[in-house]
Amino acid sequence: MNKKICYWSISWGDYDYMCQSLVKSFKDVGMTEDFITFTEKPIKDCINYRLDPSINLDQLQFFKFEYLKRRMQEMDYDIFVFIDADHYFVRKPEISPLDVIQDSPWHSFLESPINSEKTKRPDWWQVPNHIMETFMRKSGVLSKEIRNSNGGFWICQKEFIDQATVLAYEFHNKLRHYNIIVPEEVSIAYLSHLMSPRLEDRFLENFTNYWASDWTETFKDTVPNDREWEYTSYMTYEKILVKPAIVHAMRSKKALVELGKKYLSTGI
Repeated sequence: MNKKICYWSISWGDYDYMCQSLVKSFKDVGMTEDFITFTEKPIKDCINYRLDPSINLDQLQFFKFEYLKRRMQEMDYDIFVFIDADHYFVRKPEISPLDVIQDSPWHSFLESPINSEKTKRPDWWQVPNHIMETFMRKSGVLSKEIRNSNGGFWICQKEFIDQATVLAYEFHNKLRHYNIIVPEEVSIAYLSHLMSPRLEDRFLENFTNYWASDWTETFKDTVPNDREWEYTSYMTYEKILVKPAIVHAMRSKKALVELGKKYLSTGI
């Protein structure tokens, strides 16, 4: 059976302009799937809805799970690809989200180990690595290696939406009970560990031509382009060469805002 895929995003303020840049790049490289956006200002070339006033845009970004459960679940798709507004497509990916998620109900890219001999950074979201590992273990994670994840890109199968939301909040609340307050991407990482038949299927280094996060400013204040660049592993500081079709352009926000404003005003 062919599964119906959609991409979706949420934005407000200047992030609406970034979202417009994202959607335009998506169309420009030849993507044909539906792209659904929830925005404060209207944007073009997508299925656009206004922000839902009943959903709190909380600072820890659990609004993503609220939109997934309360708005996206009712839509006629099988696979939901969430993508933060500060992304940019530099070419059409050679693989599809089905190739990425494989036989798991959930996917996020597991970037870098928090508990290996190679680990250099002592904490993730100011939580010491050994404490984060302990909470993962007590919550059912069995894999030898535990990794951080990026909350800006993830994939969920429709039948897993209810369970994903419950598990995400449960893990978050276990940490909160001990006064450990972390954003949604920690729960996103937890889901990828818990639900993957083979953890290595989530490892970022297996997808260097598909997606990577530019957290070290390769494209600082510029719009990303289709070229090879050096990616630094967040926890180990190891470097690898990547050439992703989809760039999480974390340090390109100003350029993406200006590009989106230009397109909305001129159509160019």
